[in-house]
Amino acid sequence: MKKLILICLMGYLCLPISTLKAQSKVVESPPGTDLVYQPGIPGQEGASSSARMGALIYGELINPDSLGPLKLVFSSFSKELGQTLPDSSMEISTTHGTFFDGVLDPRVRKFRVRLPQTTEISYFSLYLNDRPLIEDFLISAQDSIKVGIDLQRSMMVFGGAQGDWMESQYLIGRARKQQHFDSSRDLIEKDKENYLDKEDYRAQLKKASQEFGASLQILELGKDHLDRDLASLLTKEEDIPGMRILNSRKKMLTPAQYMQLRENLLGSYYARALSSIRRYGYLVGKAQNNGQAVEKIERTMPDILLKLKRQIEEVSEFNLSTGRIYFYKEWANMAAVLREEEFPDLVLNEFAGKTKNLLLYTYAMEQVSRQQDPVQFLSGIIDKMDPSSYQTKLEEMEIRLSPQQPLRYAQFSNLDGKQMNTEDLKGKATLLYFYFSTCTHSANFFRKVLLPIYQEEINGLEIVAVSVDNDPILWKEQLSTYSNPALTNLRLPSQIWRSWLDHYLITGYPRTMLIDPEGKVLSIWVPGRTAESFRTSLQDLLQPLGSKTSILKPSPFQP
Repeated sequence: MKKLILICLMGYLCLPISTLKAQSKVVESPPGTDLVYQPGIPGQEGASSSARMGALIYGELINPDSLGPLKLVFSSFSKELGQTLPDSSMEISTTHGTFFDGVLDPRVRKFRVRLPQTTEISYFSLYLNDRPLIEDFLISAQDSIKVGIDLQRSMMVFGGAQGDWMESQYLIGRARKQQHFDSSRDLIEKDKENYLDKEDYRAQLKKASQEFGASLQILELGKDHLDRDLASLLTKEEDIPGMRILNSRKKMLTPAQYMQLRENLLGSYYARALSSIRRYGYLVGKAQNNGQAVEKIERTMPDILLKLKRQIEEVSEFNLSTGRIYFYKEWANMAAVLREEEFPDLVLNEFAGKTKNLLLYTYAMEQVSRQQDPVQFLSGIIDKMDPSSYQTKLEEMEIRLSPQQPLRYAQFSNLDGKQMNTEDLKGKATLLYFYFSTCTHSANFFRKVLLPIYQEEINGLEIVAVSVDNDPILWKEQLSTYSNPALTNLRLPSQIWRSWLDHYLITGYPRTMLIDPEGKVLSIWVPGRTAESFRTSLQDLLQPLGSKTSILKPSPFQP
């Protein structure tokens, strides 16, 4: 697939880059699970017990720069399927060799770790601080793998019984990155010719295109950009990036391993194209009244969708790979907008069993943070699911997001550097306003919505601005743009408190949360994009508190 540059679709929420990192969704490891290998513990001495205890990973690392801790992230899902899906992580302890173990190089640090056996197939990534060394490699509960990483020479090798399995994934990933690197960078414009007529852009593009190296291709939204995406759906299987590498190594893999990788390559390739057509061809086309693009999609896509679904279903299914689910999700999204159906209803009509539950679960996890009433939204999805572990997970989320749950503990710092925590918020109803500096939506929301509310006397209500900035200097410098010194201003760095923010679905900004005087959550999201609608929502939420809290007349406060 081609690279995309400079597409900006204005919305209401800012999404900081840090929330998109794989390691941002860290949860606690299962209680009682020893995640770091320690010599002398029965069951950890060899690879033979992997089948009953989970996959075993042994590694050797040469790291001349000592950039930070080594961390393993694992999940039932590839991050390609969605950044909101849960994962777990563990920090890995490394040790020097003992001579008799054969690790003779003093530069080498070794580690051995066993993954908890949560599912038969899972994905793991290895990070050195925030630097990815291995990303989204498939691993089964029976695997025992060896990995050698030499950062001094930028080399990685694999060994052990599943060495070919890991090496194949490494080479496939490299082939996909090579295709990505060697293709043009794409700039998507509404009017290509009008853009090139600006200043000397046409001459600059012509000059750059004559030089060896990177290249830029300017595509017009709804025209040649749409044609390219539609053409990619007709790509032959063997021409999909990574597929030739996979086929060349087929004899080195088990049938199940080969099928998993094949499904992932096929499904993710077609899913990305469908997603681009739906978002930039169809939805943007409708918003811009581009009748030609919309008509072309409505005319051609139904037959293409039938063909692609049949092609994916003909691939022998093994444990519902991420690629297959990713394809089904984007297939259903495309079919839903064409048929003017809600996604959950279409899924009910087209899929059954585990596939249906997985699609509804991934949809719920992706959409719940965008809902003004997430509890009601989750309840509607849960009702459509069959009894399963995925339904149970959504029921647990529904409970923790319900009103009157105690606010989870967190620790803040104020402008003076003093530490405060959630206990300090008790005593009066409190409106928490979350933002990050440089988010223009937050600045507009504070000026147009919160500031008028603040200018009214609200008996018993405290408004607290909470920045998730990791840089305290930036926070203080930008305070007057995104908040006001007259407010209580606190900082909750997202790098440290990511799991707390995720717990309350705070992934886009601005966000507001209302808690009562006892520290219980009244609402994890107070709806309203205007001062009037926001005030109405506040009044409705505060009404059960009676005379303790009420919105009165404007105060003389000036910004």
